[in-house]
Amino acid sequence: MMRQACLVLSLLVFWIITPYATDASLGEGACRVKGYTEDGRFRLELRLTQSSQHFTIYAVKIYAEPSHTLLVAIDDPRLPDDLLQAIVAERPWSRVHGDISGLLEPDFVLRTPPATDNCIRIDYVILKGNEEIVDHTVRDVLIGRFDQFEFQSAARLDPESYDFWCYCGEAYCNHVTCPDAKTTYCCDMSPCRCYCGHVQCPK
Repeated sequence: MMRQACLVLSLLVFWIITPYATDASLGEGACRVKGYTEDGRFRLELRLTQSSQHFTIYAVKIYAEPSHTLLVAIDDPRLPDDLLQAIVAERPWSRVHGDISGLLEPDFVLRTPPATDNCIRIDYVILKGNEEIVDHTVRDVLIGRFDQFEFQSAARLDPESYDFWCYCGEAYCNHVTCPDAKTTYCCDMSPCRCYCGHVQCPK
């Protein structure tokens, strides 16, 4: 049976913002997430590029699922006050409020996750070209356990599709394009692979 885990209270955040910078290895609006345990702690690293084409990212929210616990919230002052207060009301365990117009590289140090959740979900709060502000789930990843994972994700809104690259440690696994945000991360198989949807990893 797949072991389950959940992320808990953030102890420390390293926050780096490079305004208007671009990352050649990430497309606009893409994110890279890396998680691993080290010295009895869990580290969650995020690398995010702002989009300037079809939408603007005003906030990033990272949840542990299925408990829907908001682990990390990163929000921009440009977000309307009622939406900022809605994020605060979710009681994120770690929150950073500041300009996210460029390249973001926050590094969160957390307690070792307990065995209750088994997914990471990433939501963007975005301003679309028609001035509508919406929540958009970029990735909902069934990872099984939190000791070592890394993935890179890009989302397109028009038409909506999801590109996903996954790694096990330093090893690149594969790339998939999925019809929705759900994917499964399988590191215990050789070679490692990711799949569209929430599925049981092959033996």
